[in-house]
Amino acid sequence: MWSRSTLTGPKLEIARGEATAQKLSNIEFRLADATNDEPEAELDLVHARFLLTHLSDPGAAVTRMHGAPRPGGMTGEVKLLAPITMENIAEAVVGEGLASQAEIDRIVAELHEYARDPGTVGCTPRIVEAWGYQTAA
Repeated sequence: MWSRSTLTGPKLEIARGEATAQKLSNIEFRLADATNDEPEAELDLVHARFLLTHLSDPGAAVTRMHGAPRPGGMTGEVKLLAPITMENIAEAVVGEGLASQAEIDRIVAELHEYARDPGTVGCTPRIVEAWGYQTAA
């Protein structure tokens, strides 16, 4: 497995150390620039998290990343991250009254359908942050 990563400095070394500790010899971590690098179609997986909103031309970066996987890359379990995540948090979501079980079932089914679509290149859960405060009376 080849991995091109936006991890820098110490984080990249930690990832390499963890792979070594787990005796993973089929993985390589690379530092890449999604705005300038022109990757060859040689990677199994391209993953960018919290990246596109920070770029002046996210479309160009997506185009570059789309050209990076080898034929047959970006398949398999990575496309199941969103439905598996939803399945694993469903009990808490229902318990907090954020959605009904029927809504969860529908969402999980839709996420599995999306992941099965051959045109889907990846599918990850959305991260939502909500916060607020109450002023002193």
